[in-house]
Parts: sequence; structure tokens; C-alpha cells
Amino acid sequence: MGMHEKGQGPVSSVTSGLTARQGFATLPAKQLVAPLPGRNRMASQKTNPSSMSVYDMAIRLLLLLALLWGVLYIVQPFLVPVLWAAILAIAIYPLHQRLQALLGGRQRLASTLITLLALTGLLVPVALGSLSTFESVSGQLAQLEQGTLEIAPPREKLRDWPLVGERIYSAWEALAADPRAYLKAHEETVRKTVHTAIAAAEGLLEGTLLFAVSLIIMGVFLPAAGRWSLIFERLAARLSGNAEMGRELLQISIDSIRSVANGVVGVAIIQGVAFGLVSWPMGVPYLALWAGLVMLLTILQLPALIVIGPVIAYVFAQTDGIQATVYAIIAVLIGMSDVVLKPMLLGKGVVIPMPVILIGALGGMFSMGLIGLFTGTVIVSLGYLLLRRWLDSQAEAVREV
Repeated sequence: MGMHEKGQGPVSSVTSGLTARQGFATLPAKQLVAPLPGRNRMASQKTNPSSMSVYDMAIRLLLLLALLWGVLYIVQPFLVPVLWAAILAIAIYPLHQRLQALLGGRQRLASTLITLLALTGLLVPVALGSLSTFESVSGQLAQLEQGTLEIAPPREKLRDWPLVGERIYSAWEALAADPRAYLKAHEETVRKTVHTAIAAAEGLLEGTLLFAVSLIIMGVFLPAAGRWSLIFERLAARLSGNAEMGRELLQISIDSIRSVANGVVGVAIIQGVAFGLVSWPMGVPYLALWAGLVMLLTILQLPALIVIGPVIAYVFAQTDGIQATVYAIIAVLIGMSDVVLKPMLLGKGVVIPMPVILIGALGGMFSMGLIGLFTGTVIVSLGYLLLRRWLDSQAEAVREV
């Protein structure tokens, strides 16, 4: 018995081992290895698609924002000239199309001629005016150093000017009597005036060069206007989610820019140039300055008579007879011409009301400078259009219910 039991020991152990292995083989995989609770939770978190999609989206969005910031930071020095070039190209494109038709469809020749004419009209007057001012100031400073500077005394009519007539007459009389003594007595005021004039000249030179670069870029944009239009139309369609709405937004932007170019800037140029041409035969000093101020006041929607009035008074003080009266009548008519011209040109051919365009132009200029005349108009016009479309869709939904 004992040996039999001992003999059967290994056999029974092998049999039991085989049975155990067969039993393990028949067990499911989940029962073979019991997963740990912590590992199970980690696996479920790794395979959760919703949490992964949120993290991926956040990372991609951050990378996209970083890329956009980098692009804007790199192109920032060129952003203002390119924006001005785009605005000028949109405003001048109808003229480019007419000139292209006259030249037999040659786009590049038409854009080259427009660019050269614009550069000539910008740079030649600035160069001539700067040279003339430099020569005049240099000559007067030399005469002042030599003691030979002569200033015409004021007329007695100047005393009759209300409020400021007596003060201007006294200062002018003292300056004409002894220029060196008068300037020495007011040395601090003269120094501040000179610094202000130099800063203004530097700003004028910088603005002129910036505008010249914008005109050159505009000449590059004009021949490719069709391709640029398609690109911005696709962009507007993607942003709005609707191809028709995208085309409408793009057209509103173009029409708004042209409306401001004609109704605000165009009227200002007409008034300034007309005032300069009328005042030139009367011998008005610093005529370019007064004509420029007339343009600026017209753009700011302020009465041009603020500048024209004192110039008329100067002409009456220097000129007698009917000539000054005729000049005064013509100058006043020029100063009030924006009342007639503005409604004719501003908002013409645009579905956006004229007050909305005017508010966008003025608000944009006060907040962003001269370029805000156009960018502010586009932003406010698009906002007005989207608001109208949203209100119309709400009204249609109410009617359907």
C-alpha cells in the first residue's frame, strides 16, 4: 500500500498538472490575468476619444494662433503700405479698366502709366515745395544775420479786426521795426516754433515716402486684380459659410472704399485745389499750407470757412476795391461746395446708408488715423450689413411660424 501510494504519487501529480493546465487553457483571457484597478482606469482614459479630441483641438488652435501672430509680427513693417496699396488699387481700378480699354487691353502698360502719373503728382510738388521753402528760409536767415531783412509794415485796416486785430497789429509792427530785437525778445517761442516746424517736416517726408512705396505696390496689384478678387471672394465665402454672402460682403467692402474715396477724399481734394487756384493770383503767402488745411477740415467734416475766413480777411487787408470782394464771394462758395458735392458722391451706388458710411469714416480716422477713413468704413458697413441680415432672418422665421 505504501509503495503503491508512493508509486502513484508522481503519476497523480503529473495528471493533476495536466488537468490544471487543461483547466487554465479553457479559462477566458480575463480570468487568466486579473487587471489591476488603477491600470484599468488609465487604459480607459487613454482610449477616450472625446478627451483626446479636445486636447488635440486646443493644441492645434494654440499652434495656429502662434503661427498667425508670427506672420503678423514679421509682416508688420509692410502692413500699412500694403493696406494703403490695396485701398488705392480698389479706388483706382475703374480708371485702370478704362485706360486699359484705350490701350488695347494692355494691363501692365495701363498700371505702369497710372503709377508713374501718381508718383509724379506726389513727389514733384513735395520736392518743389521743399526746395522753395528751404531757399526762402535760408535767404531770410542770411538777411536776418546781416541786418538787411525787411518786413512790410501792417496796414491800418488790421486794427479793425475783431478780438485779435490789435494784438496782431502790434506784434507785426514790432517785428517790422526791428526783426532781430523782436526775435531775441521772443527767443523761447521762436525755438519751440522751429522745433515744431522741423518735426512737421520730418513727418511730411516720412508720410510722402510711405505713400510713394504704397503707390509702387499698387502698381503691382492692379494687373492681378482679377486673381486677388477671386482669392478674397473665396476667403469671404469660407468665413461666412455661404458663397453668395461672401460675394456680397466683398462687394460691400469694395463699394464702401470707393464711396469714401469719392465722397470724402475726392470732395476734399476738389475744395483744396479750387481754393488754391483762386487764391494764387491774390498773392496769399504759404498758399499750399492753407489749401492743405482746407482739405483736412473737409475730411474731418468741419467747415472749410474756418481757414478761408481769415485768408479772406488778409486779402481785404492787402487789396482794395472790387477784386477782394469778388475773391471773397468765390472763396465762400468754394468753402460751402461740400454741401452740394458730398450728397452727390458719398454713398452713391452703395446699399449702405450715407450716415453709416460717414460714421465709419470719421470714427475710423479718429481711432486709426487717415487710413481709418477706409478701414473704419469697411468695418462699420460690414457690421451694419450682417446686423440687417440677422434681423431679416429673424423676421422671416417669425412669419413662417
